Amino acid sequence: AALTTALKGAIERNADIGAKRVEGHAFNDDAARIKAYEDAGFRRGSAGAGVMTLTWGEEVTPEELQVYAEQDKAHEQMVLGMASSVAKDLKFPADKIQLGSEGEAAQNFVLNGKQFKAAGLAYTRAADPAMQGTIKLFPRRIWDEKNAQGITAHEIEHIKFQNALDRHQQERDAVMKEPGPPPNPNSEHHWERVGGTDAVMKPDGTLRAPYDQKYPVYQLIEQTLHTIPTDDFAAGDGVSSYSKEYWEQFDKDRTAVNLRSAHHETLAEMARAKYQSGKFPEHQGATPAARKQNGKIWRNLYRAVDKVHQL
Repeated sequence: AALTTALKGAIERNADIGAKRVEGHAFNDDAARIKAYEDAGFRRGSAGAGVMTLTWGEEVTPEELQVYAEQDKAHEQMVLGMASSVAKDLKFPADKIQLGSEGEAAQNFVLNGKQFKAAGLAYTRAADPAMQGTIKLFPRRIWDEKNAQGITAHEIEHIKFQNALDRHQQERDAVMKEPGPPPNPNSEHHWERVGGTDAVMKPDGTLRAPYDQKYPVYQLIEQTLHTIPTDDFAAGDGVSSYSKEYWEQFDKDRTAVNLRSAHHETLAEMARAKYQSGKFPEHQGATPAARKQNGKIWRNLYRAVDKVHQL
């Protein structure tokens, strides 16, 4: 009763000076204290970390709403500012980056049975053609400037990699239509004596001169992606716990879609780490020599994607 009386007095004093809300706290298992608050007119609120918040008055005042709105606007401007700066550094059009609204359905995804909410989305296969090749960032999932920079770099790398894959496919279609040169019976090379497509493409899928220069994107991606064993890429990930989740998903279900997602996420995490720290992240491996070799495989692919972006 004494606590209830004291709380009622606190409400009156705060109301006299214009307070629109009074908050108190009690341990979740302190039933007597909670009852005293409720008897004084307080309502139960959140109950995190073993402590309950109890409230009298307005849940949120108009003045607080205004402050929150101003804070949200300032935060959004920070995110866009950081994104524009990163886009400029990475030679990506800043006008292809926009802000999304928290709660959009596209934010939700499941990975290895765990629910996630995306802080950013790269539209690499958009149903709406107007969204293709664009990026959407969700400010409420982005904590500070460094986080904004890293997430933007991550999403830009998704667009770059998909662009490289798409251009590789376009050039591949053209390569498959190449008739090749006529046979040269005087050549020392079997493939030149045969001519035709044998003089265009090597057995490993890469191109012979001069076709390697005619189709540079195809050649780059073949050399750094398609001629490298999948298990070598998987063995050398370890860039982040997030990208490693995608290789675990691929290991459980070795589909082409899961493999491409794993490639995507490792490159994107490499881009995030490289932008934030100025250097490539380390890769996993059983020995120092293996880690060095695994890093080389991934960095060759990363540099190839960057080169395609500049072509």
